[in-house]
Amino acid sequence: MRRKLQIKFVIALTLSIAITMSGCSNNGNDGNPDRAGNHNAPSESMSPAASETNHSADRSPFGKYETPIAIQVGKSAGPTDKYPEGDSIENNIWTRFYKDELGIDVKIAWTALMGEQYDQKTKLAIASGNMPDLMTVNAQQLAQLVENDQIADLTDAVEQYASEFTNVLLNADGGMAMKAVTYNGKIMAIPSTGSMIDSSNVLWIRQDWLDKLGLQPPKTIADLKDIAEAFTTRDPNGNDKSDTFGLGITKDLWSITGTAGLEGFFNSYHAYPTIWVKDDSGNLAYGAVQPANKQALADLQEMYKAGWIDPEFGVKDGGRVSEDIGANKIGMLFGKMSTPFYFLATIMADPSIDWRPYPLPSIDATPASTQQDFPVQNYYVVRKGYEHPEAAVKMLNLAEEVTRTSDSEIHKRLKPKFDAALEKTEGFAAFPIIYGDLPTKNITAYLNIKKAMETKDESVLTTKEEKTSYEGLLDYINTKNPANVTYWLVFGPSGSQSVLNEYYSNKRYVGTEFYGAATPAMTTKQSTLNKLIVQEFTKIIVGNSSIDEFDRLVKDWNKIGGEQITKEVNDWKASR
Repeated sequence: MRRKLQIKFVIALTLSIAITMSGCSNNGNDGNPDRAGNHNAPSESMSPAASETNHSADRSPFGKYETPIAIQVGKSAGPTDKYPEGDSIENNIWTRFYKDELGIDVKIAWTALMGEQYDQKTKLAIASGNMPDLMTVNAQQLAQLVENDQIADLTDAVEQYASEFTNVLLNADGGMAMKAVTYNGKIMAIPSTGSMIDSSNVLWIRQDWLDKLGLQPPKTIADLKDIAEAFTTRDPNGNDKSDTFGLGITKDLWSITGTAGLEGFFNSYHAYPTIWVKDDSGNLAYGAVQPANKQALADLQEMYKAGWIDPEFGVKDGGRVSEDIGANKIGMLFGKMSTPFYFLATIMADPSIDWRPYPLPSIDATPASTQQDFPVQNYYVVRKGYEHPEAAVKMLNLAEEVTRTSDSEIHKRLKPKFDAALEKTEGFAAFPIIYGDLPTKNITAYLNIKKAMETKDESVLTTKEEKTSYEGLLDYINTKNPANVTYWLVFGPSGSQSVLNEYYSNKRYVGTEFYGAATPAMTTKQSTLNKLIVQEFTKIIVGNSSIDEFDRLVKDWNKIGGEQITKEVNDWKASR
């Protein structure tokens, strides 16, 4: 029972937060794919279905093709994916659902490990023109594919085939997601929708280390520095070795893997480095090149010089930082509401480990506001020339109908089968090929669970997922079973969703001001500019450059493309 609760929680929550991890390694403002020519001819190796013309598409959202059609998919895979015995990435609960319910025969054209490997595979497919019928891309790749006329116009497919729930899903954010995939009035991709609220930054701290050293949670940056020093110098892990660091950071600086990024640190200084904000004149400006970053960089340089930051952070990715967390070397980091997934194995091994989430501290008397990223980072695209672009929409319809609460015949019939497969599935193996999530799903669940806990009235729980999370939370409270600690850390009274609710209720958030399709200059320049920022910020942090070099960085950023991107972004704003 406890394992069942844990697995259901992981899939329910991860469906809404893994969007930045599955598919592409770069976020919506990242990526610099090589420019490709106009490759529109159907690829014989990629699509055996493209040349067939005798298929009849039932125009209902869940209508089955009279003769099965094939669709070649480029798919990402997680590092810990595990299928039930007899299943595989080519033959699993979802491929069978697609075939049996819709008449869609999924063929896996290629797979790659999510992150950098998938990104490289996608770039190669785009550059060669040998694309699968369906794959996931980032914002810059989407813009490139549109410019090169390599992907199908999905306007008719979405308008004619989207189910009622899919229409709600695609427009639940007020239309931002759909604007990001609309080029010249045409829908060119299906956005992998997510939650802007869930992208908020949270400070995670080892509460057991705070208690051991007699320290209080930080409310100011000065408090954070005191904790960082104590965690470095006062042997909080008790092994009589100097092997701990005050603040965990990855070489990427930003939360590409969902943990140990520095966005939250900069937010504490009222700087918002990876989103577009309004400047004093009301124009849109990129956060990383605004003056508020200088003080944050100066303080990071001070902390690094004092030894409170791992001197090897510049070569450590999220995986290696997670290893340090597991080795009891890090007791504080900035992350997301989903960061407990990185703690689970450590807490399972030692239940006395006590991580807690806290709101961002502030550099001054003004409470810090978290930045909120544009929640759509990945986009599902269909190769131009594929005969059945509506198949992608039908696949999304089915995934949402099965995984969400519904009274439909399809849900009642297929959800038990999905749950049974889920019991024997690990990692991202249980994910449908196309999926999305409502923007307020998790915070609504938190509020309903909170009310059920306070009133002892389970009738306020509106979905099966909420009931599962509620049961898992109760189990942890009553038994302290570490397998269910993630319920406590996310949906508990002091869990990460409680911090996000505090931000939301008090309007302590700054959302990105740009959510349109990638501009022309972004497609060719953004990746280079992002690398420049990480490179120069890192030099400043480790002391190889003075803080005054920030001003030179701003000039260089503008010179090599930032100024042009800023103009294009403001042109987009003026056109709205």
